[in-house]
Amino acid sequence: MSTAELEALRTEIERITEETKTRRMKWSRSNPTTFIWTSTGTPRGRLTLQRTSQTGQTITGGRVERVTTKNYVFSVLESPTNNVKLSVNTTAKDYTTLREPLEKLFDTIGVGFDQEALDFLKQVMGRP
Repeated sequence: MSTAELEALRTEIERITEETKTRRMKWSRSNPTTFIWTSTGTPRGRLTLQRTSQTGQTITGGRVERVTTKNYVFSVLESPTNNVKLSVNTTAKDYTTLREPLEKLFDTIGVGFDQEALDFLKQVMGRP
């Protein structure tokens, strides 16, 4: 992917983050580390965002320390065929610059789920 294409993708991820923050995009959770959004318009499609972790070792001041790096897999799939149109994995050297915006998107989606859970709890308890 060219630098211009990477920048365009970064911009699109930032837009998705903003639309998620304002709840214009509602995500579902397929497991604790994977979120899915399905379009309702045409063309039909689906976005998935998964967080993975890599643990490695580094030597600092003669001591071996464990280092955990969060990585993200962002995919765009065509529905109903599930044909993968785009797949970005931040473990790949070409996509490391997208780690930060994907982390922000992942965290934003998680905050939305936390807020929905709190809103539901308040409803169950009969509180405004």
